[in-house]
Amino acid sequence: ICQQAVRCPVVLLSIREVLDVELADSFDRMLGGELESVDSTLRVLLANLAGASGLKAPSVSIMRSVVVESPAKRTFRRSGSQRAYRDEPDFVEIGASMQAMGGIEEVVGFLYRLDQEPWLKRIGLVRIDPQGSEGALRLVVQLSTIFVPGQTPGEPRLEDSPRWPLERYQG
Repeated sequence: ICQQAVRCPVVLLSIREVLDVELADSFDRMLGGELESVDSTLRVLLANLAGASGLKAPSVSIMRSVVVESPAKRTFRRSGSQRAYRDEPDFVEIGASMQAMGGIEEVVGFLYRLDQEPWLKRIGLVRIDPQGSEGALRLVVQLSTIFVPGQTPGEPRLEDSPRWPLERYQG
């Protein structure tokens, strides 16, 4: 990428304009702009994905929420117009855990659907434990998502796009 500008098919955009577009896309992929709405939406999304995948007895819990401050906080003054920037958090990270039971098809289907979802997420743990001799599996997934307080997401501009085709999981 050129240091001065990025060439697009129609227009020439500066690095700042490209970053602004990417940031707006990220905002549109958030689940909300306040803790309560993101918490609720995250619980509903995970429970619905589990149900749509055929998993039994899904249990979703929120593990933590962490306010991440600006790494530039020390560069802003404590008084005057810069104080607002100094005290403003960069984003909030919310962690969640989902447990459910199912067969291998349901587990793989859930993981595929979760990967396919366009909202911002980082999957930190996937644990699959056999339960009994009938082929039942216990799935535990831990993930996190972020939001910027006060920033209301628009409609996501991204379509569902799984990283891998479902056939990749077939043995």
